[in-house]
This record gives sequence, C-alpha cells and structure tokens, in this order.
Amino acid sequence: MSQTLHAPTLTRTDHNGEPQSSGPWVRALRRFIRQPSGVAALFVLLVVLVAGAFATRIAPYDITTIELTNMFAPPSWKHLFGTDLVGRDTLSRTLYGIRMDEWLALQVTIGTTAIGVIVGAAAGYYGGWLDNVVMRITEFVGVFPPLALLFAAITILGAPNPHRLREVLVFYMWTPVARVVRASILALREREFIEAARASGASDLRIIVRHLLPNAISSALVAISIVFGQVILLEATVGYFNYGINEGVVPTLGNLIAGGVNQGVSLDRYWWLWVFPGLVLVLLLVCVNTVADSLDDALNPSASRGRRFSSSGFLDRARRWQGLPRARTRASQQP
Repeated sequence: MSQTLHAPTLTRTDHNGEPQSSGPWVRALRRFIRQPSGVAALFVLLVVLVAGAFATRIAPYDITTIELTNMFAPPSWKHLFGTDLVGRDTLSRTLYGIRMDEWLALQVTIGTTAIGVIVGAAAGYYGGWLDNVVMRITEFVGVFPPLALLFAAITILGAPNPHRLREVLVFYMWTPVARVVRASILALREREFIEAARASGASDLRIIVRHLLPNAISSALVAISIVFGQVILLEATVGYFNYGINEGVVPTLGNLIAGGVNQGVSLDRYWWLWVFPGLVLVLLLVCVNTVADSLDDALNPSASRGRRFSSSGFLDRARRWQGLPRARTRASQQP
C-alpha cells in the first residue's frame, strides 16, 4: 500500500507572531482575547452598563417611592443597599445613577468622536494654516484644568442639567481625539497607497474617508475609550461638590455619593448611602481603564511590548492617547 506524503503547510507570520492571512482587526481581536484582565474587565463593564441601561426594568423599587417608616434602613434582603433619609431604595437609585452616567458618557463620547475625527483628519491631511489654527485651539482648550472649566461654566450658565453638562464636556474633551487622529493622518498621508489614490484621481474626501480614517481609527479607539471613563469621573467629581446634576432631578453616582456623605454626618454613620455608589464608580473606572490598556496592547503591540507595567510604558501610553510623539529614550538620543 502506497502512502501519500503531503508537504507541510507554512503559514507566514508577522513580527508579532500573528498569521498574515488574517486582517489587522482579526489579529487585534486575537491579541485582546489573549489578555485575561482585559476580557474580564470588559465582561464586568458590560454587565454594569447593561444593568444601568435596563434600570427601569430590573430596579426592585421605584426611585420616587417614599417609605417614612423605613428611613435609614441598613442593608438587608429586602433592601440590599439599604434606604436613605426618606426610605428610598439605594440599590434602585444606584442603578438609575449608572443609567444617567452611562448615557451622559455615551453622548459625550459620540460628540467628541465626531468633532475630533473631523477636525483632526482635516488638520492632518491639509496641514498649513488649518493645522496651525486647530493646534492653537487645542492648546488653548487644554490649558484649562477640566474641573476649573466645569465649575466656571456651571457658575456662569446656572444650575446644570444633563444637556448643559453634556455640551460643556463635549466642548472640552474633543481635543485629545483630534490630536490622536491628526498624528495618525500626518504619518499616513505621504504613504505610497495615498500617492497612488491621488494619482488615480480620487478626491480629498474619498482619500480621507476610504483610505486614511480606516487606518487611523485604531489609534483613536484608545483615546475614545479613555474619554468615556473621564466623563464618568468628571460628572462624579462635580456632583460630589454639589455642582453637578441635582439629585432631585435625576440620580447620578456623583450626587448619590454626595447625598450619602451629607446625610450620614460622619463617614461611619449610614455608611451604605455612599459606600455602594462609590464602589460602583470605582468598579466602572477600573474596568474602563483596564479595557483601554488592553486595547492599546492589542492595537499597538510593537509599542507596548515589554513596557506594559513600566513607568516609561505608562508615559508612552499617556502621550499616544493625547496624540503626542513618543518620549525619546537615552539610547535614541545617542548619535
């Protein structure tokens, strides 16, 4: 009986060990899945966000229901997170707070992404005076500390509501996305495939939309995910200082923590009013930052390899998220 021998199949791999037959997004997804911390953080984040999105259906009590006979009830099977000053269920109010924060963060992220991508792509592709104007604007906006800008805007515009707070945050937070997109476009606009598109008669709009943005969006995704977490943190901060959305209008994590601290007089009295919303806020921020870090490793493996937990690695990530060039090392500074 004759035996047929087959030649071994050789699969080409890139410098990161990924098969070249798969696309860049598939390779990035595989690298992300191989990071257990990022996958776990994404799962927990989705669970919390879905719980907030369906708060009207899964909340055990109506947030407006008042039970004067059940004021300041500690956590129990009936009220897992306890009750507040007028007997309202803290778990239900926390779910509604997540709902408000995630919708605010989602709206701000969409607005900043739209403005940042359009402005950054135009500045990076055309350059010249347009690039100078855009960079001066981003530098001017970036001079102001975010909390100082928020406090000043709230003082001038009056009592904040979700729409007003959203507009102020979009005005401030589009600049990091624009910087990242601009830096990516600058690195891509002189490449051979862009020159070939110009030679074939493609319009500027087609070159930007069809060739530049699909290759630049991977770098912007990390900055966009960071914006989502920053919005939640800023809302909680201004809410804690009673500059945010009024708790009587709609509960947020920030005003729930502030209300719990104020009602508890001291931190150890009626602790459940601020501990549970605070734990949810910390969980959200840790998960968002972990997912952003894992995304950076998956989308920029060569820049992150061997430097994930080093101080220089954290600095390089921060500079890339802001659209700044990578910091030079001592070896790179030697002639």
